[in-house]
Amino acid sequence: MALKRAAVLVATALLTTSVLVSPAQAQPGWFCLTATATQTGDTYALSNTGCTGSGFSDVPVHVWSGPAAGNYLCRQVWFSPMMAEFDARGCVRT
Repeated sequence: MALKRAAVLVATALLTTSVLVSPAQAQPGWFCLTATATQTGDTYALSNTGCTGSGFSDVPVHVWSGPAAGNYLCRQVWFSPMMAEFDARGCVRT
């Protein structure tokens, strides 16, 4: 009986510890090797094919190289997985 109770306590401690030290979920965001940036007033519109990431509203976007290289925060992102088309609107450089 004492052995069973000790095993339950050890298992509970291990599960609790693993939950507390497990990594948090990644925040949404997009990564593009290159992109086309079109300035519209104070914001930019970004487009490209082949970007990866997640999130659709108020999302960080990182463009790795090219004339549009830099970090942006975009109000709205649309992505078509079938065509791998990426389109972001209302982006500001951060």
